Amino acid sequence: METNYIYLLQEREFIQSNVSVYKIGRTKQEHNKRLSQYPKGSVLLFQMICSNCIDMEKNIISLFKENYIHRKDIGSEYFEGDHKAMMKQITNIIENEQQPIQTAEIEEEKDDDDEDDEEEEEHIIEVNTFEDYKKYAENFKIIITNKTKKEGFIRFQNGFYRKIYCKNNLDFDENTMETLDDFLKFNEKDSCVSFESLKYNYDSIIKDIMQKCYVKNPSIYEPKYHEYFLQCPATIFDAKEYKFYDINTFENNNNTNVWYTKNYQASDYFNGNETTEIVPKILRSLVIHDECIEKYKRFCYNVIVEPSLETSIFYDYYVNNDKGINNGHNLLTEWLRSTMFRFDIQYLETDYYWSDKSFYKPFIKNKQIRCVIIRPIQQKTVQKMIDEFTKMGIKHFIVINTKEQGTDKNIYSTEKYKKFIKDNEEEMRPYFNDKTDDFHGDVLDKIFYRRELLFSSFVKWCVTV
Repeated sequence: METNYIYLLQEREFIQSNVSVYKIGRTKQEHNKRLSQYPKGSVLLFQMICSNCIDMEKNIISLFKENYIHRKDIGSEYFEGDHKAMMKQITNIIENEQQPIQTAEIEEEKDDDDEDDEEEEEHIIEVNTFEDYKKYAENFKIIITNKTKKEGFIRFQNGFYRKIYCKNNLDFDENTMETLDDFLKFNEKDSCVSFESLKYNYDSIIKDIMQKCYVKNPSIYEPKYHEYFLQCPATIFDAKEYKFYDINTFENNNNTNVWYTKNYQASDYFNGNETTEIVPKILRSLVIHDECIEKYKRFCYNVIVEPSLETSIFYDYYVNNDKGINNGHNLLTEWLRSTMFRFDIQYLETDYYWSDKSFYKPFIKNKQIRCVIIRPIQQKTVQKMIDEFTKMGIKHFIVINTKEQGTDKNIYSTEKYKKFIKDNEEEMRPYFNDKTDDFHGDVLDKIFYRRELLFSSFVKWCVTV
């Protein structure tokens, strides 16, 4: 029996930033396998089996649009609100999933409703072409690159393109890849207006799309190492120049058909109030040696803006047992890791690599991994791990630990950091979007992570030479 699940989760970004944003999703994978494809630290809040997860997800999203804030700036499946209420609604929808109705019951209902049917005659609108379809759907554009496989790209107004795939490909994953058929069915206009029903002829619509939207060998823009796609509005962020380009302006200056990105983040992380002056002050209160701060800045620059020509290693040692800051974790690594996640910079943690080498090696081979985060293990020395990844083409390494055996190395002064934050509240307040935060706990841990705090200032400091 094929399994169908609906799930609700909160991704790590929203947990750490204390934002009540949750993702509704569907999967046919067993148990919690789908969760492993989300960022480490994401939490699965709810999962429930159902009969048809594709239709069920569509119904739930339609209901959620009426009850919660639809965070389309993040993605069509993201909603802001009370997660407990969301779980209750999902449960009710699935438990009341429509069951087959007996013929006798249908006839009985038909007799009861005969009078209403005579008064209210339903009007059917047939949707047979792509132009017809667009009258009842969001404004978007399609480019078809392979008619046989129905592959290509979809772009919503003022957004980037995203890929449409062929379900027959060996590497097709229905949880992460979208087909043209599913896209059209998912985005069709719901229900009736003034007793009008829409009847979609998908074979005819897709045939029309193949004829009208085919582009042979489209020019696909490949972002440079230091360029990042941001959404809402669609923006190109040039980290080298620290400039933001509206996609429409950028498109006019480049002969490119497709602006494609698999992942993107919201451009409202940057509020125009960034400063590089406050960041080194904070870091000097946290990190013991200025030399370490300079090495960290150079390492961040190499990862985000321009790769190092030689092997670059940053040692992030933390041996203080103080649990008041980030549960004793390595803050500099955590802040850079969060930045890489927001910019969709692919990094690899050795804990995951050793558990499934065959899965991660293709990403390394295709030069998709910019940075490896190494945790010491008994089976291999740190140097052996660096040598192994260097042979595969990796140049940037972070070596972290909570207490390296046989050493008392420590780069942090947490008490000094906490005192600095407390004593300089007034100076830092103007740089914050959220004026309600107190300077305890979350601010200490997330000051360079949360977008309403100093994330954008941290990025500007990292990329400024």
